[in-house]
Amino acid sequence: MFSFCNELHKIYQEDYCKYLDLDQGWDNYKLGAIKSGYNSKLSNLWLFKSGTSSNQNFVIVPSLFNSPAILFLNRKQNYIEYVKSFGDVYLLEWKETKDTLKLYDYAKDVAKAVRFVQDRTSTQPNLVGHCIGGNIAIFSTFIYNNIKSLTLLTTPWDYSHFAAPYFLSEALQIKKAIYGLDTVPKIYIQMMFFMLFPSHYQTKVNKYFALKTQEAREKYLRIEQWLQSGIEIPVSVYNEILDEIIAKNALISNTIYINDQPVSLEKIDVPTCIISAKDDQIVPISSIVPLQKGIKKSTLISVDGGHINYLINNDQKFKKQYTQWLCNQNLISIKRGIKK
Repeated sequence: MFSFCNELHKIYQEDYCKYLDLDQGWDNYKLGAIKSGYNSKLSNLWLFKSGTSSNQNFVIVPSLFNSPAILFLNRKQNYIEYVKSFGDVYLLEWKETKDTLKLYDYAKDVAKAVRFVQDRTSTQPNLVGHCIGGNIAIFSTFIYNNIKSLTLLTTPWDYSHFAAPYFLSEALQIKKAIYGLDTVPKIYIQMMFFMLFPSHYQTKVNKYFALKTQEAREKYLRIEQWLQSGIEIPVSVYNEILDEIIAKNALISNTIYINDQPVSLEKIDVPTCIISAKDDQIVPISSIVPLQKGIKKSTLISVDGGHINYLINNDQKFKKQYTQWLCNQNLISIKRGIKK
């Protein structure tokens, strides 16, 4: 049995290496983008022009841990193309830095980008955050809150489900691998998850070989490549996430402060759409419920699949519900509908 599993792992790795040897070009997400005129030590801001006459603008904040390429992965109509059907899209691209930073610094950068877009367009932007990018987007509203709406894509708030893996990582002293470093290497994040969840790799291999078509397997390998993408983040930010956000569950206890005021969800006073995925293991519904309860003008949309399924598949149910929500907030007219 062991030799059989070992052979499957070998074939999987061979397939993945062959995939990497090909010039796919899919992850060059800046194709079709233009420089917005905003850049900082922490980010570039790319503009994807809409073909509509709408005066709506969307500022998208990606996760810190992976490349924004996930928003472009679906080839039928990726997430950026979908949002472009409603207005211009501004996408933050995080930069690597060795500076000692906190999440506050990233939130401050988002606030500056939002202000830049407003000054450039003379309209309030719609702010969108994915995963921990959603946390940063929320923080930014306590610095500059002149936005029309807020969208949180599978964004965690209650981090208690990470408590057991965190204490295991402490017991295993995994942090020793990054002692003395300014930034956390990308491979470290992958190794940490493998050590904490070793059975996930076998599950991944089984899923790959259960796929029946070459197209489906190629898409799976694209996702695998994305999982290993991203930038090296400052160790100070990594430690803040582990020691404050996870270990102390600081977002639930209201002990995170921005500009000397606690980040309290009740203070968010804009229409907010929260996306939750039914089979999300990274951001389960229990992690999202506090967002729905705390933000008074919030709407929860539940989608099928896991953490990124609705982004990488042409999920018409999600698009229909989100389009309707935008319409209900008078941000778009229903006649635009969904771009097929």
